[in-house]
Amino acid sequence: MKAIVRLPRAIADLDDIWYYIAQDNPDAAFRTVQRISEATARLRDHPFSGPALEETEFRTISAPPYTIYYKVTDRSVLIVRVLHSARDVRRVSFD
Repeated sequence: MKAIVRLPRAIADLDDIWYYIAQDNPDAAFRTVQRISEATARLRDHPFSGPALEETEFRTISAPPYTIYYKVTDRSVLIVRVLHSARDVRRVSFD
């Protein structure tokens, strides 16, 4: 079982997601972030379940309408970003 580590950009993404949704519906914001957290938790036991992105070191899983970008290391799964699936990721920083 691997540890789940949320990198600062992913934490900021989750905060932004929650804040944006909570402006209209705090309960929906909570449910959305909870659904994303549950999806990432499954990576503990199945870190290679998401497809690898071509020409990158990242893998992805979906928690519609969001895509979770992550990397697998020897001991952990690094959650790098959590982005809306409609977003053009070519314009997004993954540093």
